[in-house]
Amino acid sequence: MDNAKKPCLNASFLIVFSKETDIEAVQSLLPAGSSVAYNPNEICVTITEVKECYDWEIDSVLTELFARCDLSHLKGIAEKFSGQIHIALWYYHYETQPAIIFEGENMQIIRQLNADLSIDPY
Repeated sequence: MDNAKKPCLNASFLIVFSKETDIEAVQSLLPAGSSVAYNPNEICVTITEVKECYDWEIDSVLTELFARCDLSHLKGIAEKFSGQIHIALWYYHYETQPAIIFEGENMQIIRQLNADLSIDPY
């Protein structure tokens, strides 16, 4: 089946900090390419994103996302600066739905990171 029929999966690895956080100190520890967004009540740092992963299972986009990250380093940053790791998932379903199952190694990573998850279908 061609990619036009499969759901288009996307994911972001974020760390959310309080607005009082010394973001300059945080930025000195972040990987290149990270971006910072200042929101009224928080500071949101996007570490990396995976876009346009055409697959039937959410697990595939998570595997690619986590492979791009030094997970222990990012967890250390979140702990040091009282940040919360957030995994944002969104997909375009084109009248089909991916399997939304969190299990195995990716679920273990989510638990170890104490990460929040969001899932947005479009």
